[in-house]
Amino acid sequence: MESQTLAGRAAIVTGAGGAIGSAIASRLAKAGADVAIVDRDFTFTAQWGGHASASEIAALVTAAGQRVVVAEGDAADRSFVESVVARAERAFDRVDVLVNCAGGALTPAEDSFASTISDADLELLFAANYRSTVNFCQSAVPRMRAQGSGSVVNITSGVGHLVPRDGSLAHYLAAKAAVTSYTVSLANEIGQYGIRVNAVSPGLVMGPRTAAQAADRGAGREEARERVALRRFGDPDDIAKVVEFFAGDLSSYVTGQLLAVTGG
Repeated sequence: MESQTLAGRAAIVTGAGGAIGSAIASRLAKAGADVAIVDRDFTFTAQWGGHASASEIAALVTAAGQRVVVAEGDAADRSFVESVVARAERAFDRVDVLVNCAGGALTPAEDSFASTISDADLELLFAANYRSTVNFCQSAVPRMRAQGSGSVVNITSGVGHLVPRDGSLAHYLAAKAAVTSYTVSLANEIGQYGIRVNAVSPGLVMGPRTAAQAADRGAGREEARERVALRRFGDPDDIAKVVEFFAGDLSSYVTGQLLAVTGG
């Protein structure tokens, strides 16, 4: 039986349709939390063999005996975000944990160089990765402040260990760097209210989409695996375990930190 480290708490997980997001939602539920799962399109990863519907992911929460709220929409839309957080609060009576996992390298790698990226792709990457994080934090934090407690966990990337040598994915990494900086600023601002804010920076995690696209982006090959100290690529649950740590009391004196979960 899973340890109930989050018993009686309520969480919101964005990007819950992806491999990492769904693993986080499942792990938090097994730890005792009710979970609101949020994604722009829960069927997006089905084309690579991922979850085919929101109901599949919701079932991961209910199978653990926890309540679930399902919300599909754009996390860069402030009105949508406010409606989701309000729904979660009504359903669960509180908001204890916010995990910002929405986003990703959503534009073609071959068009993602620092000197040539289009305005449209630039705006998309910052909206999906940075604006979504800001929107959910600004909506959830007042609820946490009223409670006198809470934990925000932002999923970021690209702090040095993932920067491609060819310079691709430039603005995806820039957007995630903005999330990292925002994490530290927010932690310093709201720590006085009993709210902690931390970030997790995954290495190469082999979910269905990443595995399918690995060859196109030069990732996942044997030589890349050999550069990892543990000699394996990450599993979505490797990230979810660290999120559970940041969400619960084991990290009660930890805030403003970035933990790279890369296998070394």
